[in-house]
Amino acid sequence: MFPVVVQYFDKFDGLNSKLVELKSCQNEKSITISKLLEETMENFDLIEKCIAFGADNTNTNFGSVLRKEGQNIFNHLKTFLGRDINGIGCPAHICNNSIHFAMDHLEVDIDSIMFKIYKYFSIYTVRVESLREICDNVEVDFKILLSHSKTRWLSLFPVIERVLKMYHPLKSYFLSIESPPVALKTFFEDPLNEALLFFVHSLAAVFHCNTAKMEADKGSILETMKILDSITETLETRISGEFIPIAVKTILRRQENTDSVKASMLGLYKNALKYLKEWTVQFDKFRVFEWMNIAEVPNFEQIESAIEFLHDKNVKIDDVKCFDQLKALKNFIQQNTGTDEYKEKLSHERWVMYFKSCVSIEQYSEFETIAQYLFAIPAHNANVERIFSIIHAQWTDERNRLLLESVKSITVLKYNFKGVPCDKFFDLIRNDHVFLEKVKSSEKYFYERRVIDSADE
Repeated sequence: MFPVVVQYFDKFDGLNSKLVELKSCQNEKSITISKLLEETMENFDLIEKCIAFGADNTNTNFGSVLRKEGQNIFNHLKTFLGRDINGIGCPAHICNNSIHFAMDHLEVDIDSIMFKIYKYFSIYTVRVESLREICDNVEVDFKILLSHSKTRWLSLFPVIERVLKMYHPLKSYFLSIESPPVALKTFFEDPLNEALLFFVHSLAAVFHCNTAKMEADKGSILETMKILDSITETLETRISGEFIPIAVKTILRRQENTDSVKASMLGLYKNALKYLKEWTVQFDKFRVFEWMNIAEVPNFEQIESAIEFLHDKNVKIDDVKCFDQLKALKNFIQQNTGTDEYKEKLSHERWVMYFKSCVSIEQYSEFETIAQYLFAIPAHNANVERIFSIIHAQWTDERNRLLLESVKSITVLKYNFKGVPCDKFFDLIRNDHVFLEKVKSSEKYFYERRVIDSADE
């Protein structure tokens, strides 16, 4: 199934995303998905308004990090639209891949070990009780072990953290039982692996915390770039300082010949940074918009760079009007930049404040066009993942005969009206007589009956 989400900016409501289509396709080929997107844009009159395509960083979507020409969705869309658009590979996906890429260069397969530990206990009550007994004997709080998957962006850190909290009971268990899994026995026999796990945990924390921030419901590409810069700076600082956590150093001091282990640990930083930089180059071109966070008064040279960028995209900005409108923006920033309320707001929320403060469109028309362009660029792919969560919550074992159209209708309602209180929703529909007539109509039942009857035939 493929949900199609659009993102846009409203001067009085800020950044929004809406689910416009949910369809089941016969395969996952790039041409099939491209046709779905093209039909959706035609149906919703979005062809002239489309400026960007956001998705996970798979070859089907973008054709590798080099964005090669060929059979990928991004290239198909540019051909269909007859112009260049922005391609945004999900940064949360990149962060997830960065740490996994780094761990792939270790001699120990941490991913595999975490999965094997979980799988060993997951369906065996007797094994769990034996582990619980060991925890009681060594006075360690027993915790249920967590499952981990490479495709779940925020699963690695909590899984490693849980294993570390129960590391010594787990070690005692696997080294005391008869015929333990060889991989787990080998892992726990090496005392340096605990240090390695602590080190990976400290690195995973960097990506975990920042990915959670990045996936905020209404974060823009400006916030995403700031977070990516923060991760990059953290890794570069740790590399230059050869930082090793105290918990790791404590274990290493008790062992001999640890130079190679230290080298492999520091190599984690370098490999993670290498992958991160390679895949986030796509965001560099948007640095001409960094002044749009309006944390401080921009100079017109900064704004000119953004105007030139937009001119190349056939988005016309009147630089003369923009220069004159800068005065009103400057006054607004100077009045608000020192307040805590203003500092806590996201960049698009600050622009909403500015537009609401203006008395006429002559004060902001050009800035509105820039904001509409910038904040329509997707910052991540998390909103699509949220839609899948809504679908799973509706399409349960007990409701497994729901038609796709029914699931789509429920999902559209839940996603597109999230955060709307019941009283406001009531006010929204009470005077919509066309909508109310459709609600009372029996046609919807006739349609569903036809589908069911044809299926029975």
